[in-house]
Amino acid sequence: MYAFSARDNAPVRDALETAGFAAMHTTDFYSGPLALLTAQACAPAGTRISRRLPFAEYRALYRSSEDAWAGRLNWTPEQYDEHFAQDDVRLVALLRGDQALGFAELEFCPEDARADVTYVAVHPAERGQGLGLKLLALAAAEADTHPEIRTLRVRAHDHMKPARALYTRAGLKHSRSVVTYMKDGDEDV
Repeated sequence: MYAFSARDNAPVRDALETAGFAAMHTTDFYSGPLALLTAQACAPAGTRISRRLPFAEYRALYRSSEDAWAGRLNWTPEQYDEHFAQDDVRLVALLRGDQALGFAELEFCPEDARADVTYVAVHPAERGQGLGLKLLALAAAEADTHPEIRTLRVRAHDHMKPARALYTRAGLKHSRSVVTYMKDGDEDV
């Protein structure tokens, strides 16, 4: 069983811990205005921007760069198509030839005037070249095509030090922390 609490909500955290929940990890959220990044939205030399990846390329890049959202590795091609067919979901990818170097996934939240970057992936062999910053900038530019969206938000779990460093380098500011608590399902609640 899972429970979530803002890091600064001490009474709720105390109640969860008293009930036998243990803190698993912290997720930090960072945000900033789209204009902070959109000026850098261009494909690096020798690459091109794509709004779509073949399913096998998406899954291969996802597998090479992530282990936490393993459920996506079980997606069928139909689930992939259905996900990216949603009006509020976008994909922005960088390719060199036909090889995917990285991608950013976005979900639009017009009621909050923001776009959430739900995932950034850079192939391990391509890291350290500034592609993460380019993908954030491209995500911001994609979000900027929606007049109601003004802010870009990203998140990183506490073990994701490179992502945290990327968001800070991009100029995004820490805006919120949420602690995930877990309680063994065999216990009475």
